[in-house]
Amino acid sequence: RSPTSAAPPALRPLAPLALIARGRSARRRATEDIGREDRGAMPAKPGSRYWAPHAELAFVPALCTAVDAQKVKFTDSEGNDFQVSSEAADALDLVFDAQLEGVDNVCTLEVVNQAAVMHTVRTRYLRSPPQVYTRVSRIVIAVNPFQHLPIYTGSVMKQYLQSPDSLELDPHVFGIGSDAVNGLRSPGQKNQAVLISGESGAGKTESTKHVLLYLASVLKSEHGLEDKLLQVSPVLESFGNAKTVRNDNSSRFGKWIQISINPSTMRLRGASVTDYLLEVPRVCNQGPDERNYHVFYQVFSKEAIEDFPMLGLKAADPRNFRYLKKRNVHVSGMDDEEHYRNLRAALAALKFEEEEEEHVFRIVAGVLHLGNLDFVALGEGSGVEDKAVVNTAAEVLKVDARELAKCVCFKRRKTAREVMECPLTPAAAELTRDSIAKMVYGRLFRWLVRRGNAALGADLGAVAPGKAERMIGVLDIAGFEFFKTNLLEQLFINLSNEKLQQFFNNAVFKSELAEYAAEGIPITRIDYQDNQQILDLIEGKGGILQTLDDATTGIVLTDHKYTAKIIKDHAKHPCFVTPKFVAKDPLLFGVRHYAGEVTYTTTAFVEKNEAQEPPEVLD
Repeated sequence: RSPTSAAPPALRPLAPLALIARGRSARRRATEDIGREDRGAMPAKPGSRYWAPHAELAFVPALCTAVDAQKVKFTDSEGNDFQVSSEAADALDLVFDAQLEGVDNVCTLEVVNQAAVMHTVRTRYLRSPPQVYTRVSRIVIAVNPFQHLPIYTGSVMKQYLQSPDSLELDPHVFGIGSDAVNGLRSPGQKNQAVLISGESGAGKTESTKHVLLYLASVLKSEHGLEDKLLQVSPVLESFGNAKTVRNDNSSRFGKWIQISINPSTMRLRGASVTDYLLEVPRVCNQGPDERNYHVFYQVFSKEAIEDFPMLGLKAADPRNFRYLKKRNVHVSGMDDEEHYRNLRAALAALKFEEEEEEHVFRIVAGVLHLGNLDFVALGEGSGVEDKAVVNTAAEVLKVDARELAKCVCFKRRKTAREVMECPLTPAAAELTRDSIAKMVYGRLFRWLVRRGNAALGADLGAVAPGKAERMIGVLDIAGFEFFKTNLLEQLFINLSNEKLQQFFNNAVFKSELAEYAAEGIPITRIDYQDNQQILDLIEGKGGILQTLDDATTGIVLTDHKYTAKIIKDHAKHPCFVTPKFVAKDPLLFGVRHYAGEVTYTTTAFVEKNEAQEPPEVLD
């Protein structure tokens, strides 16, 4: 997680991480060590060191100096004295010297617990230069340093390219790429998957790019396909990333990158990207201290205006556009001019035609102009207030201005005998305007993904007889989010992270326990959080999402009635949190996620779930 992020959610026990130790003897020792933690509370003893609770660092090593019936006194390494209740002190873990060394693989520790893992990661990060990677066997923990480090050079990569096993080298994201390639080369040639997860701002996007850089360097092709693979990222970042309160380059969508490989030659045959959960509401509205998607600012760069004078943005101020009328039009350290040049270079590398590029930027600018439409009341309906604005939007989008005005001011309703065009009030016309903008941008993003996939579809020839195509997949999804205001988008993102956490539980903990049983290794009770209850609450029968679907497709409920229903239905669920003041905040509910408690605001839940594309626009 980012060392500069907000206060962490509730911490979870990490003792099962010791289960990832490789080798029978190592695993046996790990289980014995974990069992030591479960042998009952032991009274704290003066002169012994313990992992004591700390408000900022979670745990610190501290020396027990005095004990009485009510409290235990400690002194930390900086000479600070504090005390803990006797009951709490009796549950504290002892400190072992090896836990303080900052080892590169926590599975080498004799005793593994949450405090030891956190202290190891922190100790390594605080070194100069920062050691941002720590290994948990084949898992790599990365701490975002928010600075450029000279550890991604060609010479560093060469070490991992030449090593038969990444465990022989320092922990590194390149080691993850190496493990994937070596796994594909091993007997059986099993397909590989790289899962990159973490909270918002943890550095997942950059980690993904480093993994792809490594894979592209190993899996050469005869058609330069590896270069195209690397150029997909700048395109998707421009159109799918934005500044949030926690991250200046936050991915507002998830992606699964599937790399196809010829098993006989170990050469790249093709690749594809599958996108998930693009946050389309951001097109029309962003929270305080946030920005719209990067591309909306890149089109105002000097070069963009010179390249595409037909966009109607010459001498325009981004702050004069409704969809950009927020703070942080410019972000410190982010050069929109340079990123525009990178975007154009990436589009060229993916073989976009000039006409295709013009159409892409027309849509981006057209969405901005569309957002500036204002409406006035005309009888029972409405009309566009400024004809010049709708004319500009129509000209940029290359559509008829009268038809465009008609689409936003009228709604088409079908009856058994006819189709009627019903006038919309100014408020309803504004909602339609925003719906069109979100629909157009969402379709543009999906088209860009398809177009990029077409460029990545090169084939190095037929696979040898008897050998099936192999693949390496890289998953990069939006990280767990808990903002001041959490909407339906955050619920979807956090649900996807819950699913990933469940996969992790099954792949690491449950499978390891099954292996111990098969090997006859005795093991004491191992506690880890199984999040199936959380998944059932959100997506199970009668859960939060099914109730939302019912509120949309059945008897339509308002957000207030929907919230009241899920509070009534799930108030006693152990993972559901009922607001303390329901009458004061009738649109709030909470979920105890695996990473902590999140309070959601149900504003526009029903409307967003309905999200039908205006049929009059599609025609």
